[in-house]
This record gives sequence, structure tokens and C-alpha cells, in this order.
Amino acid sequence: MVIVVIAGSLIGMCLPFLLSRLKLDPATASAPVVTSMADACGVLVYFGIATAVLGLPV
Repeated sequence: MVIVVIAGSLIGMCLPFLLSRLKLDPATASAPVVTSMADACGVLVYFGIATAVLGLPV
């Protein structure tokens, strides 16, 4: 859970800076975009931990 919260916070913090560097509107990094990316990252983290704990082949 800690890893997912940290990843979501980093995504929410870095995305507007990345978009402004790419000369895009940083306002497009609104809550739905950040939430969707954080959720996808969270699912990957959860499945990665579950795979490691259960000893499943990758």
C-alpha cells in the first residue's frame, strides 16, 4: 500500500512538469488523468507483489 501511495504521489507531482516541458497544457494533468495512471500503476505493483509472494513464474 505504501508503494502505491508513493507512486501515485510521484505521478501526480511529476506529470504537470513533464507536460509543460513537452509544451503541452499542464491543466490536462487533472485529477482523472492522474488517478487513472496511479490506479494502473497500483494494479501493476499489486500483481508484481502477488507474483513474488506466490512464487509464480513471470
